[in-house]
Amino acid sequence: MIKGFIGPDYNSDGSDVVKAKQALKKLGYYTVPKYGVTEYADKGLFSAIEDFQKDKGIKPTGQIKKDDKTAKTLSSALAEVEGEYDEDNEAENSPIFRCTECGGPHGGSQGDLCPSCAGKAS
Repeated sequence: MIKGFIGPDYNSDGSDVVKAKQALKKLGYYTVPKYGVTEYADKGLFSAIEDFQKDKGIKPTGQIKKDDKTAKTLSSALAEVEGEYDEDNEAENSPIFRCTECGGPHGGSQGDLCPSCAGKAS
């Protein structure tokens, strides 16, 4: 899901932060502020990570690292919510985002829109 590290004392990649916020939002842990989802890590994100970790029995650090237990559990939980999770094929599961415009699946790189709808909005 993420390619680096998200934590309160680190500079995190903006795309990792957005992916984490979107995933935690879909799972009901992150509340989007009035100004929307940004690429900047904030207290709300760290609190959401900690709450998720507590609920999943993971030590609550407020951090996510590529391929750690939190990242893997977050990916699995997101896929499960979206009906895309196959327990027998766990290694191939990845988060799937749904376009808010057309409902089509995509990887989330364009935010809430799939590449096709994002191109139309430009």
